[in-house]
Amino acid sequence: MVTKQILGTYEFSYMEEYYEYILESKLNGQHTQSKELYEELSEGQKDEFFDWVELTYGYESEDENEMNYEMRSLREYFK
Repeated sequence: MVTKQILGTYEFSYMEEYYEYILESKLNGQHTQSKELYEELSEGQKDEFFDWVELTYGYESEDENEMNYEMRSLREYFK
């Protein structure tokens, strides 16, 4: 579980910053780091992470099918 103390070690104030760090690590090719950060999340935080991704980046999808595909791909990546 990512706590406020853990957020502080990264100099983050909000979980959304941590979620963004997970995605940035993935996009920068730091796959091990990205997956390790993700594994630190509790089950509830993992659900919140995917909800946040969908709300934050869903607008970039051209249609619902593309968004669903991207979300499935992301979930599969973190399995």
